[in-house]
Amino acid sequence: RSLHASGLPAHSLEDAMARVWRGLGVEGVVFAEPTLITLAFGAPDDQRVVLVRVAPDGFDLGRLTRLDRIVDALASREIGALAGLCRIAALEASPELWGATANVVAHAVVAGSVGLLLGGGLPEALTAGAIGTLIGLLERLARRFTGVARVFELAAALAAGFTATWLLPLLGSGSPLIAMAAGLIVLVPGYTLTTALTEIATQHLSAGAARMAAAGGTFLALAIGVTGGSALALATGALPVAGGLSPLPIWAEWSALIASSLAFAVLFRTQVSDSGWIVAAGVLAHVATVAGADLLGPQLAGFAGALAVAAFANLFARVLRRPTALILVPGIMMLVPGSMGFRGVALMLQGGVVSGLDTAFAAVIVAGSL
Repeated sequence: RSLHASGLPAHSLEDAMARVWRGLGVEGVVFAEPTLITLAFGAPDDQRVVLVRVAPDGFDLGRLTRLDRIVDALASREIGALAGLCRIAALEASPELWGATANVVAHAVVAGSVGLLLGGGLPEALTAGAIGTLIGLLERLARRFTGVARVFELAAALAAGFTATWLLPLLGSGSPLIAMAAGLIVLVPGYTLTTALTEIATQHLSAGAARMAAAGGTFLALAIGVTGGSALALATGALPVAGGLSPLPIWAEWSALIASSLAFAVLFRTQVSDSGWIVAAGVLAHVATVAGADLLGPQLAGFAGALAVAAFANLFARVLRRPTALILVPGIMMLVPGSMGFRGVALMLQGGVVSGLDTAFAAVIVAGSL
């Protein structure tokens, strides 16, 4: 349950549990899905089956790093089952690594920085930062109230659409869609889509199909929310945006890249000592993607970035004996296939069916490459 709550995909969770069981001398089978873990203990003719109901809880890379050490200790028989349970209980009882204020600020920094990385100018970045602040505050409410959590994505998208349509014309000209996509980047299920295709590729078909359906539902909720929010803003007197601004210079793009990587380290609850690795993953993903676009074309740019990040993550894991997710998750987030999928669905809802389908299909190609 703790591994699942930290964000491990099905195949990685099953591999970790197989290592633990070998270390404990236990015979069993584990079957992981996004909302259910099935565990069968004992020989096939005398099994005890346990069902564990779980719910996705984002990524907690700090907890995952410490859990990985517990898995290693159990697999190597350094500790027994009771000691392992005690360590997990102490880990889950530990306070949140970053406070509420740091999380809200990180939401704003990620959104504003990604606005620049998506090709926007200063108005889009400032608007996205405002949306990110609202989403950070909504997330804190969702943690306290179950009712808010159930409509969190839709409420966040409504706020994003309304804020972008009202605020962007006051700051200058630009693209509301870029501001919305950047503001919602933490909620856009690009990594979920990538993980779903990875699980399908590794023959975890049930988990992959379920995660794919969840990603599709989130895309639809976000697109409907921003469309409704924009319509509400226009109905209350917001001005339409005309024209656009040129992107900021290259130094601003690199500053945004480093700032967003550090902010992702906070949002993924990474330990301070690992923040340098998060920045390295983000920079590598960006550089490899740009080089891949020049060498292979835009459709395979994501593949080049993912290949570089995955190679670095596996080298990191083998040499330092740390979880690959510490590099993979922030690195693939910087490749943002989710923003393409979001823009594709939003374009279709706004009447641009052909361009929307083209963009959504490109997102699937990028996710498949990853």
